[in-house]
Amino acid sequence: MKTTTTSFCAVAVILLSAVSIHAPPELNDQAGHVALTLENDLYGAGASFTSVGEHFSPALGFVRRRDMRRYVGERQYRPTVNMSALPIRRLNFSGDASYIEGQDGDKQSVAGELAVQLEAFARDNVAVEGGRSFERLTESFEIRPGAVIPIGDYTANRVELGGSTDQSRRVFGSLGGGFGGFFHGTRTDIGGSLGFRQSRHLSLEGRIDYSIIDLPIDNGEFDATTASMSILAALNRKLFAKALIQYDNFTRNVQANIRIDWIHTPGSDLFLVFNTSYHLAEDGNDALFDPHQNVILNSQAAIAKLTYLILL
Repeated sequence: MKTTTTSFCAVAVILLSAVSIHAPPELNDQAGHVALTLENDLYGAGASFTSVGEHFSPALGFVRRRDMRRYVGERQYRPTVNMSALPIRRLNFSGDASYIEGQDGDKQSVAGELAVQLEAFARDNVAVEGGRSFERLTESFEIRPGAVIPIGDYTANRVELGGSTDQSRRVFGSLGGGFGGFFHGTRTDIGGSLGFRQSRHLSLEGRIDYSIIDLPIDNGEFDATTASMSILAALNRKLFAKALIQYDNFTRNVQANIRIDWIHTPGSDLFLVFNTSYHLAEDGNDALFDPHQNVILNSQAAIAKLTYLILL
């Protein structure tokens, strides 16, 4: 007889204020995050709250949005099914909603999404998602040269369909697409990936995404392509590295991120991160100081982080 575990686990994560010690006092706004998750093998629910000050300046990394308070709630239902005609073992129903307001309480964004996923016995899956979003722009921005999104309220509906194979296979991949509104226009996305697992020491995965944008503004019809390659290499369970190389036709930048992780003692790590960005000039016109230069170095950075776990 099959039984369902009824005990729930609760996980709470609290991030206290993170402040850059090098930023001026007037920029040292605080940021914090708290989350709670309850789930078993059939049901799941979660909620979180995030607050980021208007002038928050992180010492390392970045935040996607400042001056906000974000409330998020989500639910999941994962029943096991027995369909003799189809190789499906589980249905995953999920839904989430988010509300973002400024520190002054004014509404900024609202989003909701529902998804249904069919999971096969071999852990292959197919999913369909539908969502609705609201975005309030208080400042116009240039989405591409000569194409400006004006101030206003924007509501959009979107539908996506996708599927992926089990990533533990020697060859694995994914394919998906979506269509919906985008700043009073439309956006169509198509993307896919293909990976190869040579062994437990080396895994390669390439991905390409293509978008068609049609906006009711000047220069509002364009397309965007992003191509990337990720490489995961592991010498053993204590020393491994991951590299991500990405290019997009918008910025014509080639960016590389290499991260090395060495677990020198249990629970303690040494992280080495290297970031490099190059710009591919078009006919040399983008090179300000050398009109014959085709590849321009944008930036280089190296970061080291050491953690050590002390048990008392």
